[in-house]
Amino acid sequence: MVFLMPLSIYVFIDPARVNMVLKVWFKKALILLLCLSPFIYSDAWGNYLTPFCFCALFYKLLPKKWKIITILAFVVTFTLGWASRSCTIRFSVALIIGLLFTYKYSRIILLKYLKIVFFVFSFLPIIFFVLAVTDTFNILNIDEELSLSQKYEIFKSDKETSGSALYDTRTLIYAEVLGSAINNNYVIQGHSLARGYQSLMFGDAVDEAMGGMLKGERPGSETCILNVFTYMGGIGLFLYMLIFLKSSYLAIFNSNNNYIKIIALFVLFRWIYSWIEEFTLFNITYLILWIMISMCFSPYFRSMTNVEFKCWFKSMLK
Repeated sequence: MVFLMPLSIYVFIDPARVNMVLKVWFKKALILLLCLSPFIYSDAWGNYLTPFCFCALFYKLLPKKWKIITILAFVVTFTLGWASRSCTIRFSVALIIGLLFTYKYSRIILLKYLKIVFFVFSFLPIIFFVLAVTDTFNILNIDEELSLSQKYEIFKSDKETSGSALYDTRTLIYAEVLGSAINNNYVIQGHSLARGYQSLMFGDAVDEAMGGMLKGERPGSETCILNVFTYMGGIGLFLYMLIFLKSSYLAIFNSNNNYIKIIALFVLFRWIYSWIEEFTLFNITYLILWIMISMCFSPYFRSMTNVEFKCWFKSMLK
């Protein structure tokens, strides 16, 4: 079901459908949240409130009431949803982008250099991946690479704690996923959606939980790109990359309004973040991403003027 979600592009390419779905959510979700709040664990707060990232991106267009609600949603995500690091980061980035486009001078500068930003964001994770694989520079282990814990007090930690504030939790997962693909000969075609990757770190725990059914294979990891690679190999990973880059390219280079460019910038951020931590789950967080990608692809959204997009957006919140 997760990897069928790209098909939603054919649904959300229509502005009326996007308006209808999000309008219902913004009207009903907060009421439902009050009923569910006693039963919600920390991670769920951030995931549930993810559609407010959409509002944060267009902070300038929000009526005063919705600005307050969006800020409250951010505060709730940051406090009650603190265990979900990804949700907090996504919301923070969306709000920063929204504020940058709110003020005239920062908006002019960002729009001026947006095409350069596209190329940098598109290929930056690939460059860092090659540098890490060739043992030149590992951005995921930046603490050790730059000796930050030795130089700056803010990054130091006591012996009783789990480690540095920049403790590397991803390199070993990358090593396991790539090693499993090479050892089992599925680098090109993938291991299929029914299989995971061989894991020394998590394999025993998975086997214990599943009664030995998976034989040391972890069904998936915390990193989206690694999951795509495991299931669909280099071919699937290349196609997945094309979806992000083509949609953001169309929005930035072939749109009549600035607001779709804002969405494209956030899609590019999600592309970069998918190399670090992005759960591939059938939930509203992942769906909102595909709604945004759909809007970037949509000739209807891209042909709108700034005034037309404003009218469309404000009608969604009425």
